[in-house]
Amino acid sequence: MPSRGILLFKPDSVNDTLPHELCHVLTGKEVCPKGIPSWAGEGYAISFESPAKRLWRLNFAIKEHHANKDILFSEILTGEFSKKNDQLKKDQPLIWYGLSYSLVGFFVEKFGSDEKFIKLVNDIRNFEEFSEKDKKLIPTDKLKIIEKEPYSKKSRQLIQELYIEKVLLPRYLNKTTSFSDIEKEWRQWEIEEVKKLKRKIN
Repeated sequence: MPSRGILLFKPDSVNDTLPHELCHVLTGKEVCPKGIPSWAGEGYAISFESPAKRLWRLNFAIKEHHANKDILFSEILTGEFSKKNDQLKKDQPLIWYGLSYSLVGFFVEKFGSDEKFIKLVNDIRNFEEFSEKDKKLIPTDKLKIIEKEPYSKKSRQLIQELYIEKVLLPRYLNKTTSFSDIEKEWRQWEIEEVKKLKRKIN
């Protein structure tokens, strides 16, 4: 995107690149004042691409996702602190983009609206520290790890994981849950989404 704000596209990219890039323009700091996380920004932009392109991305990603149990829900969500996420994004970008799309799609469908998903993203971005009420939801052994090295990258990732798993998701879903439970639902969603996209194309 040139600095003057002019978007240049090839004619055959209108159904994919144009809506993708326009989504980035429209979901900037007006939507997420502190900046949208990379997985959320790319995943949401991909959701505006054509069904065929989304199916291609998803098929490419879930083949690896369902075979590799090290690609975890929590690693993508805490991307800015996760070494695994950084490595995946660098070494296997097509897989990372596909997983970002599937995670966004999963959340939007589970929450029932784009607005609720965007609110979740802002809540993740705006988090600074646990309230005393939140601390009661966190296992004592985990709190000790955090208190020992509060500013290390490992602790920051753990803090975000605990905040999302123990505080945010139960609040949004109105029930106690865990990353492992959500992980299973996410992988199942991917299978069903492939079926839906195939029906749209056919």
